[in-house]
Amino acid sequence: MAIEVKVPKEITAYKEKIIFGMSTRQLIFSVIAAVMSIGIALLSLFVWHVSIDTAGWLIILIDIPVLAFGWFKKNGFYFERYAKMMLKYYFQQGIRPYKTELNDKGGQGNARTKKERRKDNEKEYEIR
Repeated sequence: MAIEVKVPKEITAYKEKIIFGMSTRQLIFSVIAAVMSIGIALLSLFVWHVSIDTAGWLIILIDIPVLAFGWFKKNGFYFERYAKMMLKYYFQQGIRPYKTELNDKGGQGNARTKKERRKDNEKEYEIR
C-alpha cells in the first residue's frame, strides 16, 4: 500500500495560511477592517449619537471595500490591480494605431520582420 500526496498543479499559487486559515494579506486587511469598525462604532455611538443599527450599516459599507483588498482575486489579479485595469479600460481612451504598409513583394506578406515593426511602433507610440 503506497502513500499518496497531492501536489498542486501550480505550486506558485500556494499561499501560506497564518491564523484561522487566512493568508498574510487577508489577515492584515481583516485587522485593518476590525480596527476601523471599532473606531467607527465608537465615533457613531458616542460622538455622532446615532443608533446602533445605523452604526452597523455604516461599518458594513466602509469595511466591505477594505476586506475586498484582502480576499478579492480575479484572473490572478488582486483587487487594487483589477480595479485599476477596469477603470483604465472604461475611462481612458486607448491607443489604436492603424498603419498600412506596402512591400516589394507585390502586396503578399510584409517586407519587414516582426522585430522591426515592433521597434517602429515603440518609437511612435508609448507602450504602457
